Amino acid sequence: MSRSNSDPSSSWQMQNMTEKKYALSLSAPTVKELRRLPAGQFTGNAGGVVQRGDRAVCAPASPYETFASGRQNDVPLLIGSNAEEARAIVDVSHDTAAGFANDLERSVGQIPPALIAAYPHATDEAARRAHLDLERDLRFGWDMWAWARLQAGTGQSPVFDYTFRQQPPFPAGSVYAGWGASHYAELWYALDHLDQSPWNWTAADRRLAEEMSSYWVDFARSGDPNGPDLPLWPAFTNAGGRVQYFADPITVEGVANIKCLTVFDSVYNIVRGKQFAVQNVPLWYRNRVQNDNLQSQLGLAASPKRWRGLLFIALGDPMLVLSDKIPRFL
Repeated sequence: MSRSNSDPSSSWQMQNMTEKKYALSLSAPTVKELRRLPAGQFTGNAGGVVQRGDRAVCAPASPYETFASGRQNDVPLLIGSNAEEARAIVDVSHDTAAGFANDLERSVGQIPPALIAAYPHATDEAARRAHLDLERDLRFGWDMWAWARLQAGTGQSPVFDYTFRQQPPFPAGSVYAGWGASHYAELWYALDHLDQSPWNWTAADRRLAEEMSSYWVDFARSGDPNGPDLPLWPAFTNAGGRVQYFADPITVEGVANIKCLTVFDSVYNIVRGKQFAVQNVPLWYRNRVQNDNLQSQLGLAASPKRWRGLLFIALGDPMLVLSDKIPRFL
């Protein structure tokens, strides 16, 4: 490990030196002179200076380790993901049942057989749906479930979890066509910006936008999204695991896609070498992870290190990847 990685003060000194070099390359060695420069002058190759991010300064531990040990900034959280996240991100139009495993490998790298088996893909249509569902859970679903469990287990402040299900009226032939409740689809509703897009919004869309934006404002005001005339949004707990589902009507249910998410959990437990820091999974799963043959069932017994590129958690910070083989979408 280099000195800059192990000594935050050394990293800070190096950062200051780099910033001074960049300022000199612009012939503006002082802050006052830098402020006089037009914004366009700050683009390009930065005078040949490359600044490396240093976790020793900005993040002394991984997000998972921070939350697992109770060292997070313990504030109320409002988190969630969308039911069809991957439709706006991944092109599955050419996926087939026969090539399912290869299609996944091209997208995210090799993954354990148990994860492939958790998403049925017997037909071409099923394979396309399975690919979207796996990408949703890999990129968003497990991360949000993990984050909620960690905060509920080690924090004192509440965490409010949601799944967005409403499908906006994306116009046929537009870039949004077929997206459904995809990544970023909730923003029209959470910010009550329906009229920014001249689409065929329904009364149900407008009702949901009014409700969601009210939750967001209440949460920003007090750390609690609940307010007058709104359906109750219960805090997530590891005993109940209740999630707010945003559609019309709003409902409260358990964690979405829990069986697939618990397969992810079991894979990550083996790669991590220990159980998830907080347990709230169903009894059938807790019994399963105690099985001596679990590694064989998951296809991990031969070389668990092979799959460590999958072990990551976002938690509001750059994803933590535990191997040199980083899935290309990172």
